[in-house]
Amino acid sequence: MLKIKGFTLIELMITVAIIGVLATIAIPQYQQYVQKAALATAIGSANNYKTIVEEYVDSHFTFPQISAAFPLGSITTVSGAVGNNDLLTQINKGIAKGTKVRMQRDAQGRWQCHHNKTHLTVQGCGYDASL
Repeated sequence: MLKIKGFTLIELMITVAIIGVLATIAIPQYQQYVQKAALATAIGSANNYKTIVEEYVDSHFTFPQISAAFPLGSITTVSGAVGNNDLLTQINKGIAKGTKVRMQRDAQGRWQCHHNKTHLTVQGCGYDASL
C-alpha cells in the first residue's frame, strides 16, 4: 500500500491562522519599538548639543542660536538669555515623524527633558502635552 505524505487543508488553514494572529500582535509592537528608538536618537542628539550649549554659555554668558541637522530632523534653540531656555529636537522623517523633544535649561544650569508621545516612555524624559 502506498502511503501519501503531506499536510491536509485543515492543517494548512490552522497554520495560516496562527501566523495571522502572531502578525497582528507583533507588527504594532515592532512599530512602537522603532518609534521609541527614534525618540531615543532624538534625545541623544539633544544631549550632545547640551554639552556644546553649556560650553558656549560658560564662554559667552548667553544661550547660542543653533540650527543644525541631525540624521532624522533638526535641532533649534529658543531664547538667547541664560535664564529658561529650550533646545528643541524634531524628527522629520520615518515612522516617528512629528516626534518632538524639548531639553529645557533653567538659570541654575539644570536640564529637563520632555517629549510629545503619550504612548512612549523613555527613562529621564517625560511626556509633555504642550509640545
